[in-house]
Amino acid sequence: MPAWCTIGDHRCYVDGNLFVMELNGPVRPDQIVALLAPQDELLQHHSSILTLCDARRTTIPDPQVRRYLAERGQRLGQARISSVVITNSVLLQTAVTLVERASRLLSGRPLDTAFVTTEQAAWKWIAERRLRDADSARDEH
Repeated sequence: MPAWCTIGDHRCYVDGNLFVMELNGPVRPDQIVALLAPQDELLQHHSSILTLCDARRTTIPDPQVRRYLAERGQRLGQARISSVVITNSVLLQTAVTLVERASRLLSGRPLDTAFVTTEQAAWKWIAERRLRDADSARDEH
């Protein structure tokens, strides 16, 4: 397993084209920028990436964080990011969905985000996406 990078109470790591992020408590704007920097780096080297976000112990992002995420989504444009978010919070799901809708409206970027309630379900989703991506790559050749 790759080493975790710790930012405040949060942490993340990269493994191939997979970005994993664990959020613990509120996330400040400077922290979200630092947490997502490795994902930005991945996008420079991979045509598509997978993201697993464990948000079971976080809060709804404050307006500055939501604004940053929406603007970042617009900057990313057509980047292919498939994400799974672990959460039991309907409010957090709604906040993430609204941010992604705003990004999609501004950039035209299609969404591929799923919400699950367990880590096991998240890793199953990642495995399914990897299989789908491998099948798509075979079909292209």
